[in-house]
Amino acid sequence: MGRATTDPRSPQRFRRDLAAETARSLAVAPHHQQEASHMTTTIRLGGRAARNLHKVLAAISATQALPPDVRANAAYWARAVRRRMATRDVRAAAWFLHAVGDARALPAAQRRSASYWGARLEASV
Repeated sequence: MGRATTDPRSPQRFRRDLAAETARSLAVAPHHQQEASHMTTTIRLGGRAARNLHKVLAAISATQALPPDVRANAAYWARAVRRRMATRDVRAAAWFLHAVGDARALPAAQRRSASYWGARLEASV
């Protein structure tokens, strides 16, 4: 009987650990909100972060050394940046920024900015 409660794979411990992890994540990141109507999670970037991210993406979209489809995607994400964004959009923008961060056609400073924002967005998800 006592073994079932101390076993790390027991359902009771799993539920307790899950509840504790959920409480920790809500305490650490209160900006994650779940909308009951659409069941989508939004992430709050904030005004300054949204402006800076927009500037980075706009600069990438203006880089003529990149292929047109990459520039078009950068322009799309620059227009899509908001103070609050859906998690799926933040994740997609992070993947895009990671991919662009590896592009040798970009100047080193823009590559670093793209990598930084990709990592920052991924961490917020």
